[in-house]
Amino acid sequence: MAGFVAWYGKKRLRLTEREEEFLDVLRRGASETDLAKAAETLRTAHIRALKEKRQKFAPSERNAALYAGIDDAIRWWSDLPTDAIVEGYRDPKRRRKMSSAVRRAAK
Repeated sequence: MAGFVAWYGKKRLRLTEREEEFLDVLRRGASETDLAKAAETLRTAHIRALKEKRQKFAPSERNAALYAGIDDAIRWWSDLPTDAIVEGYRDPKRRRKMSSAVRRAAK
């Protein structure tokens, strides 16, 4: 397909949707199982968005620092306990840090 242009914004858009759904679950005061399920969905969306961000750049020495930052962010989200995700999004100051992890990794 000569006219194909890759659009790398789909995963970030899905991440925004998942964050909104998670915040909605938090506001409703849903059960712990619903919170845990929504937090795992949010974690998966963050990791997918970070992997998408990594695909934008060719692996090279010039992009090694960028790759390392994205890989660190993926590891951080993978190792983060579900309770920490929930508590991070409950506090507005920490929410800004957690929701922008994908955006920071690309800079």
